[in-house]
Amino acid sequence: MEQEKLKKGFEAMLDSFRDRRIRWLVGKGKILVEKEGMTLEKYEKLMENILQAEIERKMIIHELKDGISTVSQISQRLKMPPKRVFEHLMALKRLNVVGISEGEEELEFQLLL
Repeated sequence: MEQEKLKKGFEAMLDSFRDRRIRWLVGKGKILVEKEGMTLEKYEKLMENILQAEIERKMIIHELKDGISTVSQISQRLKMPPKRVFEHLMALKRLNVVGISEGEEELEFQLLL
């Protein structure tokens, strides 16, 4: 069980590094710091926040590959606060990555890809 969790986390990390938004930000880092006046500390914090969000979203996507889930179920499996899971799911919905349906007690989310 723990090995499967580690494998999913590693896959989520790899998927995040393939993301074009991450690659764009890394590629523009020098320009943002040197020409746009962003401090190195601010750039590093921005990168940290975006990378963390992307990894969490990819982990949620990997969870949804196993089937339809609720916020509570995903939150429990990933040990992530429900509010954070919901925020990521709403972002993924806006990107047409997940769909929402009415469950008996909670909204249910499914992968659209």
